[in-house]
Amino acid sequence: MTSRLTGESYADSYKDGVFSRMFPKRNLALDKEGFGAIELGLRYSRFDASDFKTAAAGCVTGTGCLATASATAAYTNEADAWTLGAKWILTPNTRLLLNYVRTSFDTPVLLNGKRSDSEEALMMRAQYDF
Repeated sequence: MTSRLTGESYADSYKDGVFSRMFPKRNLALDKEGFGAIELGLRYSRFDASDFKTAAAGCVTGTGCLATASATAAYTNEADAWTLGAKWILTPNTRLLLNYVRTSFDTPVLLNGKRSDSEEALMMRAQYDF
């Protein structure tokens, strides 16, 4: 789900069946009143590998089985993630993106030597298209 706070529409980026870049209503201009375009997004994703057999469940090793889970294993069969993102399109050629992701695992996994049932990530990207 996304929402463009400054009123731009992706449909305006299509012309004759070709997608081009997003054009802010007002490009960022420090000496004027242009701020660019702002888009917020929210995403839920789920990973489910519980259908795969493990070696402990009678799967023959070497036939595409998952490793046997043990007290020291770093594996999980299911994960749910929520992503909150922000995109700032300064000009048609320049944009900044920021995403925060929180992932929850069905069983604790080994992360940097510690057991955890979740992880968080913050990702940023700057892009210039010429």
